[in-house]
Amino acid sequence: MNAGSGADDKDDSRAKLEQGFGESGHRVQFHLIDKADDIEATIAQAKQACEADGGVLVAAGGDGTINATASAAAGSEIPFAVVPMGTFNYFARDIGMPADPKDAALAIAGGTVQPFHIARINGHPFLVNASIGLYVKLIQNREKYRGTLGGRRAAAVVSGLLTALRGHAAMALDMKVDGKQRSLRTALVFLGKNYLQLKNLDFDIAEGIAAGQVGVIVLRDAAPRTLLGLAWRALRGRPEDTPKLHAFCTESLEIKPRRARIDVVLDGEIMTLKSPLKVTIDKNALQLVRPHPADSEAEKNSLAKAES
Repeated sequence: MNAGSGADDKDDSRAKLEQGFGESGHRVQFHLIDKADDIEATIAQAKQACEADGGVLVAAGGDGTINATASAAAGSEIPFAVVPMGTFNYFARDIGMPADPKDAALAIAGGTVQPFHIARINGHPFLVNASIGLYVKLIQNREKYRGTLGGRRAAAVVSGLLTALRGHAAMALDMKVDGKQRSLRTALVFLGKNYLQLKNLDFDIAEGIAAGQVGVIVLRDAAPRTLLGLAWRALRGRPEDTPKLHAFCTESLEIKPRRARIDVVLDGEIMTLKSPLKVTIDKNALQLVRPHPADSEAEKNSLAKAES
């Protein structure tokens, strides 16, 4: 459980989780993350407890906490579940997990375990999205203004406007898709794994994501005028009308920037990775606990076709 995620009262959330799991006849053991430096060690302790007791590994936090916990659970037989306690909670919402901690606990206790495909870049998993270029700058600006604005949503809005107004230089890179290679200049490569986040964009890629692929959006121009136009079209629900955007789906992708190392955003967290960036699908990597349909708050989501 990430004590720093979102803006909720963590003591209240913990009490609700204890109540929900208790009412369903399950014991819950909390492993609290107080500092970012402790996250891997804390998750490792929780995983060991699950292995010893036959438990379910539950990540209570935002998408970053969920990503780190999923990374530890991937490839094992340990059931993995999530409780949304972050700001945007894309992954939890996508699988229909209730927002209230007690309801989430009850949904986990009454849920079913299903295999889930995750995406990876150079071996590092992402469940929601990953990106290079412009989006990295947006995240950096968001963290810069987070302390002064007192919230991630407000910081996200301000950072988005500032990033749009300042623009961003295009990168030269080589991209290999399904064995075909081409060179291009682009300001942004956005990789989407979350059906919910992209379902309203008319790029014809949401169905590919539902089938387990990665959606790719490439922005060729990041001048201020283009970015402000993109923001305006997004507000109107028509970002696909931006002529500089190109979108497609794939199961394998290689991106080779003209530099040895590059900053990458993975589920909201920035990492520096070596070039080339190899994007792959790790099929059935997670044993995901999904709410029973009667308890689910999801619409059609990224698990809709995962069983196939």
